[in-house]
Amino acid sequence: MAQAYRGWRAMARGEGAKLAAAGFQDDPTKGERDELRLELELVPGWAPGRSMKWPKPAMMKLRGT
Repeated sequence: MAQAYRGWRAMARGEGAKLAAAGFQDDPTKGERDELRLELELVPGWAPGRSMKWPKPAMMKLRGT
């Protein structure tokens, strides 16, 4: 997910712990319009032998501005 630092900072005010867990660290040297791309790799908790059902898609919800 890519957006300007302004958007990341607004989300961090409301859900800072979630963004920190996803790897967001605010860089005060960056301006409001500088962009940051945050990538998060999610691995489903499924392996052969665990009831042999397909996993539900792993999703992370981020509240936007």
